Amino acid sequence: MSNANPALAELTKFDNLCKEDLFELVEYGKDQKINALVTVNNNYRMDRNDTLLLFDFCNNQIKQKYNTLIVDLKQNLVLSTQKTHILVNRFLHEESPCGRWTQDLIAKSLGITRHHTVSLGYRCFFSLHGMTKRHTDWVALHHCKDYNYQGKKLTFSGLKIGEKPFEITYHNIDSNIKQRLRDSIHHNYALRSIFDDFCLSYLAQKNKQKTLLDDKEILNGFKHQHDSLLHVIEDISNLAITRSCHHIYDEIQIAEEDLTYYLHKVKRNQSIN
Repeated sequence: MSNANPALAELTKFDNLCKEDLFELVEYGKDQKINALVTVNNNYRMDRNDTLLLFDFCNNQIKQKYNTLIVDLKQNLVLSTQKTHILVNRFLHEESPCGRWTQDLIAKSLGITRHHTVSLGYRCFFSLHGMTKRHTDWVALHHCKDYNYQGKKLTFSGLKIGEKPFEITYHNIDSNIKQRLRDSIHHNYALRSIFDDFCLSYLAQKNKQKTLLDDKEILNGFKHQHDSLLHVIEDISNLAITRSCHHIYDEIQIAEEDLTYYLHKVKRNQSIN
């Protein structure tokens, strides 16, 4: 997180922020230092390294105009008329090494009924209300160290902007969010394992520091439970070696077909047994 704009560290003076706090700071503009962080970009694109938080304000627009507030490590606080689902869907289409269909397929294979994540292996964006048409808030789990849920409050901690970590809290969150979060980390780990040796251009830069995506308690037992999925790694790795990285999207398409075939085969075997 050393690439963060030093000016964004101004947020850390609050130690803990919530969506409502950010709305007031940006809407009323009483803090001049915070005002200096705010820009408007109606063509904003999510970045897998720099996008930290997406806040949905469709039902209570900032300045009666902006649907989304983005916390970005380089662009600071970004206001956009784009809605969060537009930003996420475009990100899936333009930046994700595998699309929505493959992500949903992996979720189904793991028995995940509510899909809350855009998984990239060593990057993962988590949705507070699932992958639906509903507008919702998103947090980059790869920038979080830990989380806590208590009294309908969900807090992500250890987000570092500059040298000082800070927390972001969401209110009125149902308790099932804990299972949704665990499912999302499992989903991300499964995709990471499958594509680790393949999508080199996406996964070469691994986090040096442990994040919430590496939580041992959450992943305990999961790695062994779903090892049956991982035999496709060798085929995918060989594919990456024999083909040029310029054809990575062709490779991914073939990998998706291989994965689809394997998952259907597993499903048939389960029904027979």
